[in-house]
Amino acid sequence: MITFSSKKYCQALGRNGYMRQSGIMFQTYPENSSGGKYANAVRLSPVTSKGIEGRAFIEIPLEDIEMVIRRLRLEAMKLWEYEARIEKEAADDEKGQ
Repeated sequence: MITFSSKKYCQALGRNGYMRQSGIMFQTYPENSSGGKYANAVRLSPVTSKGIEGRAFIEIPLEDIEMVIRRLRLEAMKLWEYEARIEKEAADDEKGQ
């Protein structure tokens, strides 16, 4: 399990609606153990603001883990670049006043 470092809560959507999310629970399922569609999968579940596992999950097949990690990094880079641009524009505005 990981707990997010930010004190701001994210949201997760489960069968009972939205929940405040403070982290992610990881579970691994070797071949033929989960009974689900995907054997050899990693299951991600939200950890609620109360510190318990939320009633939602996604399973990622083992062979697609690297692709998911690359995409998460790409999406994070987009956000970091956006934040840097906003900070630069704010600094430029302060200099121009």
